[in-house]
Amino acid sequence: LAWILSQHQPIQAFLGGIATNFNSNCLPGPAEVSVVEADEFDRSFLHLHPSAAVITSTDADHLDIYGEADSVVDGFRAFAEQVKGPLFAGPGCADLTGAESYGRPGDRYTYRDVRLEGGVQAFTLVLDGTEIATHAGLPGLHNVENAVAAAALAHAVGMPAAAIAQAIASFRGVARRFDRRASAAGRHYIDDYAHHPTELTRFIEALRGMFPGEKVALLFQPHLYSRTRDFAAGFAEALAGADFVGILPIYAARERALAGVDSAMLAARIPGAQLVPYDRGAEWLASQPATVVATVGAGDIDRLVPHVERLILGES
Repeated sequence: LAWILSQHQPIQAFLGGIATNFNSNCLPGPAEVSVVEADEFDRSFLHLHPSAAVITSTDADHLDIYGEADSVVDGFRAFAEQVKGPLFAGPGCADLTGAESYGRPGDRYTYRDVRLEGGVQAFTLVLDGTEIATHAGLPGLHNVENAVAAAALAHAVGMPAAAIAQAIASFRGVARRFDRRASAAGRHYIDDYAHHPTELTRFIEALRGMFPGEKVALLFQPHLYSRTRDFAAGFAEALAGADFVGILPIYAARERALAGVDSAMLAARIPGAQLVPYDRGAEWLASQPATVVATVGAGDIDRLVPHVERLILGES
């Protein structure tokens, strides 16, 4: 969204990741338009009263804060009531007062004819009756939906459809979001921030779509004891989509250990999954008989990325 709007007018922005086009997560301005990535983690998004907003998902997460899934939805509903203007909600979102859905057949803002062309996802963007061809540089249907979300809001605040489509096509992604780190000798290495079962599922689907028929090895670092406990079944189902799964010790972040909750508990739910010491993670991943390898997680797994890169490139 920040990139699209920046191609139309001056903006200032504060984002949750390093946008490749900006090489930063912050655009200081000054500008009349601000783009902010709101965070539901500790209900901090309830301090915001935006002029317009997009909610991409109301999936349960941060149950250490909210307690239960219904409370997560209540938080999003409270946020929705604070939006002063256009509000869009993604496929699968809970009912939100005043929100217009996007990304579904029949919606004013949606897409069709998604196809893989030259390593990118081409699709037809539908903006309130106007259809225009564009492409998303990041694979995965969720990234097409994200492009539509940003396009919907940009169009709603007055940006022309053609300019929106052109900006989508030139968007280069965000660090650690399907981040293609290395390719050599027929092998590909991707790093991703996914740390929730839904995100893992979408990431693995994107890998399968980009590299059909290839073997996939995944090194995953669970983030938080509470999240691992609360979503163990979902994590196991998502990770089972890879051919080879290695699980690092849980990254505790702000938490203390919980009795009976560890990576072994998660690995036991996944046929063939292996427990991998952190200091052996890079070697384990590079040694797997897979042509597609990935590091995934929101902890300090990113510190392994340079080592994995060197191993894949044969520079150990």
